[in-house]
Amino acid sequence: MERDETDKVSNPGLEKHLGVENLSDLNIEAALDLIGKIIDLSEFHDRPEGTSRALELCNELAQRALSEREMVLLHYFRANAWASRRKTMHKDAKVAWAWEQPEILRELFHLRTALRHSGFKQLDNIRRCQILTRV
Repeated sequence: MERDETDKVSNPGLEKHLGVENLSDLNIEAALDLIGKIIDLSEFHDRPEGTSRALELCNELAQRALSEREMVLLHYFRANAWASRRKTMHKDAKVAWAWEQPEILRELFHLRTALRHSGFKQLDNIRRCQILTRV
């Protein structure tokens, strides 16, 4: 699917999600869902500020009492956010060969943390495969 410049600039769904000030009115599942949508839409619409906002919301959510399964999902979403940031911020092909890439380091850290977490086994098989194929 080809995107035009208006897609990148304006998306009411993304704008609505970015307008959420904090997660206090959302339960944990709804907060994870919101974070996932912000990450996906920000990458699709080439909006790195959305990815930054998703990482801020991840930090906010990490302050709650999360189950083991929810903690693993939070690490997975953080990894996705760092991958999205890498894709939207570094479009130059030369960057792929740069020795130091902090976004990849953080992405792999969160994927490996999710994989090693005791809650990993509580995830459904599809989500576990999504993590395993990216490590």
